[in-house]
Amino acid sequence: MSKEKKTHNFSIGQTVYLVPSMYKSRKPGVLFVEGEVVKIGRKYLTVIVPPYTHTHYQFCIDSLVQKTDWTADYHLYLTAQEIFDQKERDKILQRLRRAFDFGSRKASNLTLAQLKQIDVILETACTEAKGEQI
Repeated sequence: MSKEKKTHNFSIGQTVYLVPSMYKSRKPGVLFVEGEVVKIGRKYLTVIVPPYTHTHYQFCIDSLVQKTDWTADYHLYLTAQEIFDQKERDKILQRLRRAFDFGSRKASNLTLAQLKQIDVILETACTEAKGEQI
C-alpha cells in the first residue's frame, strides 16, 4: 500500500504560517507567526521568522514536518485559513468526544433519526479514509 505524496509549489520569498508547538509557545494568545521561505532544496525547505533571520527552520517539502532531532518548534501551514480550519476541527472533535464519552448522558438525548445520521456520516468518512468500518 503506497502513500500519496502531496506536492506543494513553494517559491523563495513566499509567506508561510507557523504555529508554535506546545514547547515553543511562550506568549499566550499567539496563534501563529508568519515565516518566509528562503531556500528550497530537493527534500527540505528553509524558513525564517522575521525579524529573527539568524534562526532557520527546515521542513520536509512533502509532509511539511519540521526536520529536528528533538521536539518540533513549529508546525507549518501554507495559509492562515488552514490554521483556523484545524482549530475549528479540533474544537468540534473535542465536543463530539465529550458528548459520546463513557458516562456522558448528552448522547442519550439524541433521537434514533439523529443517531442514524451521525452513523451514516461516520461510516462514510471511515470508508473513504481507510477502506475500513468502525
